[in-house]
Amino acid sequence: MDVVELEGIRTLSQAATLCLLGRAASPSFVERCLDDFTRTQRMSWLVQTLDRLWAPNCGGTTVLAKILGDPKRVDGITDSWMERLVANLVARVGVPEIAVQYPVSVGGRDYRLDVAVPSIKLGLEGHSRKFHWGPDREDADNVRDFDLAAAGWELLYITWSQLSDPDALVDRIARVAKARRALFA
Repeated sequence: MDVVELEGIRTLSQAATLCLLGRAASPSFVERCLDDFTRTQRMSWLVQTLDRLWAPNCGGTTVLAKILGDPKRVDGITDSWMERLVANLVARVGVPEIAVQYPVSVGGRDYRLDVAVPSIKLGLEGHSRKFHWGPDREDADNVRDFDLAAAGWELLYITWSQLSDPDALVDRIARVAKARRALFA
């Protein structure tokens, strides 16, 4: 049931591969693959496969189970690995109610924030060149920023360069979150 045939080659299904991947890859890589899996596949398939393949001494299944059971892992499907990294850093700040791909409607326009802390109206955007650079994209971001600011939201843009020093970034996010909590107290 976990073996599929692709162009005449027998191989493991995506779910089975993900369950066993931790035997040969780092937990960070497994989590990245998990995010890719959740964008296109059902989690119920993965959970059923994990239950079927579970072995306490198998590095792969225990790594995946640990990732899925991590209380600090933010639930939800992100659009990119960068967003997952940002969400995981925000979780380290200790703010409640972190949401990914959070919908916000302002003035008849619908927006989606990569990562949000709705209780303090703080949004964080993974700001990669792929999605946020260039005149049209910069103008669209600016319009969104104005609309969200008028509704009381503050947006922080996180770059790959900032992600290279996670401790400093967590400290910066924590200071902003503290200031936002004071505004909403």
